[in-house]
Amino acid sequence: MKTLGLALICGPEDLDDLKACLTSVTPADKPKLYDLIHVTVAAPEDVPAIHEAARSFGATTSYFKWIDDFAAARNFAAQQICPLIDWYAWLDADDRLTPVAYDQMLELKKDLETTTVECFTMPYNYAHDGSNPAMILPRERLVIAPKVVWMDTIHEYINILTLRKEHRNIAVDHYRTRPANKDRNLRLLRKAAAAKPNDPRAQFYFAKELCDWGEMPEGVPLMETVIRKGEGFHDNLVIDCIKLAQ
Repeated sequence: MKTLGLALICGPEDLDDLKACLTSVTPADKPKLYDLIHVTVAAPEDVPAIHEAARSFGATTSYFKWIDDFAAARNFAAQQICPLIDWYAWLDADDRLTPVAYDQMLELKKDLETTTVECFTMPYNYAHDGSNPAMILPRERLVIAPKVVWMDTIHEYINILTLRKEHRNIAVDHYRTRPANKDRNLRLLRKAAAAKPNDPRAQFYFAKELCDWGEMPEGVPLMETVIRKGEGFHDNLVIDCIKLAQ
């Protein structure tokens, strides 16, 4: 059977979230889904407690000294497992698989034996209204291991435009348990937007972050410019329109 690995990156504030995430992907009463789970501590200093917690769930671990670059951290984590597996999956520490999603993933794993695609996208329940998803985004979730390359220093992604893709309706749930890091996010996004003035994705995320934090005088004109140009991902343009309507 094709092997499936899971990679996560964590900071020192993610310990409790990591335990909940790994609990959701390693149920004791069901067949094993991931043949290898790897957790990379991405932080200015190593965090032994994260290594200990991850290993208690059977995961391997590593340390990546934080350099203000999420893609670099994820690529490092991927490099620890991709040579050992056929297919790569990723989660954030504050993501969860429901029991239903876990069972669906087990069925998908069987299909990896015969599939001709190189990537599976899945819905990401990014925000919730009570128990119901309030924002659902498509994300690349399973990628054939040799094709994994993360891009962008923040709001990072795997470039799957040239890969053969299939969408599966297997939802990953995201539960934010603390506020986002405003200073870090704005600093990294401002730097990315300045370095890539013609990149609609960099401009979109910078504008969105500004508006999310109430920095409307700077964020709204930039968001209007992104919409007027009409470039980049369709989902991003829709989110911009929603933000402006609010």
